[in-house]
Amino acid sequence: MTRTGDMREVRSRSFPMGGIDAQQIRSPASQAIPLSRLPSGETRMLAISRVYRTNPIVFACVHLLARNISSIPLRTYTHDSEGERRRIRSDVPPAGPGRPPAGIALDSLAQSPAPRKSRRSMVFRNILDLAIFGNALGSFDWGDYGPTELWPIPWRRVVVKLSDPQTVNYWEAWGSTGKVFLDPEHTIHWSWGDDPESPIGVSPIESLQYTIALHNAIDRHLVSYYGNAARPAGILKLQRMPDQGQVDNIREQFKQLYTAPESAGNVIITSAEYQPIAEATGVPTLAQLIELSREEILGVYGVDPPMIGVLKNAIKANFSEAREKFVMDTLGPWTNLWEDEANAQMVGTNPLWNYHWWEFDLDERMRPDLASMAEIMTLLQPTWTTNERRRKFNLPKLKYPEADTVQAPSGTYPLGIGTPTTITDLTPDTPDGKPADDDEDEDETDEGADADDT
Repeated sequence: MTRTGDMREVRSRSFPMGGIDAQQIRSPASQAIPLSRLPSGETRMLAISRVYRTNPIVFACVHLLARNISSIPLRTYTHDSEGERRRIRSDVPPAGPGRPPAGIALDSLAQSPAPRKSRRSMVFRNILDLAIFGNALGSFDWGDYGPTELWPIPWRRVVVKLSDPQTVNYWEAWGSTGKVFLDPEHTIHWSWGDDPESPIGVSPIESLQYTIALHNAIDRHLVSYYGNAARPAGILKLQRMPDQGQVDNIREQFKQLYTAPESAGNVIITSAEYQPIAEATGVPTLAQLIELSREEILGVYGVDPPMIGVLKNAIKANFSEAREKFVMDTLGPWTNLWEDEANAQMVGTNPLWNYHWWEFDLDERMRPDLASMAEIMTLLQPTWTTNERRRKFNLPKLKYPEADTVQAPSGTYPLGIGTPTTITDLTPDTPDGKPADDDEDEDETDEGADADDT
């Protein structure tokens, strides 16, 4: 209700600007947005977008996530009748004419979501919106046998319409030709669900509003200082106070000769006494503040400094550990979020795709080099069967029985299989433990002795 008593619709706090072209992002009005307190509504989304475009650490973190996740292969899997995991490939020639199986169509959609649209481009746009605004949206079209096309929708052009505080009624996608209504049943909405009061996610940049404000203030301070300060800076003492015209003349000469960084070091020729003033830029303190703000941004996105090129205190050992940690602790949750929401909101809604799912192949990033991998598989030979080792690389199962048996190295035998282990096992027919062959030999010897006596 407004002050005049009229009822006015209140839009969601996190919905972005609709119908804005790229030129307005860099307009003078947007440059004047105060970052110390992020504005609300459409202006808030404009401020968040400007932070992403102007802050190098935020830009580096967002692109690090988007580039790495979009480069991970997206696979299609199913379970066969024996419960074994099997990969489905659409890049192999079909077995015969006719419509391809449902699994092949699903994998084809994963590799090319829309005409002239690659999987990398689709995932990159989704992760970009998710890392900037905390939300991402994709819209898919249904054909005769399920979804046929999947398009990314720019989140900054989406308006959220809620039927209740926790349910989306429909989406409005704004463009150059107007708005389009999107049914939630035909969309995929990615968010972390980090707002307990709304189905719309929270932008990570919102938690950094004071950090970004400090970083922005430091940048403006240094630019203004080095852009406006005189070189050298000091006090010019005269024997008597000049009139206003002389003061303006002297000030104008100093501006022309010694202002701006390009005039640093110019010689002063004057009959007056010049007293220099020590510079107080506070550069060490500012550098510490910039480093602290950088660490806060990296902490929000879960990125270690070496991953964006900050190699302070980085050595080969901890850099290798940082790469492994980045894949497991940073890329892992983001890829799980993307594939879980896609499987739940699109793949699982088509009955023809039952027992099928999409999954990022993170083993491609965690897999060691070929020599190390061969050594590891050799060490696992007495513990894992051949098919168990092949399953780690998503290879098909071998059908012969020996592939499901643990292979013992040459010269060793599994305990209790084909090898006697006790004296009783050596002579199971003689309870006294004596070898049966020895008894027969003794009998033959006795018979021979009796024959000699005879």
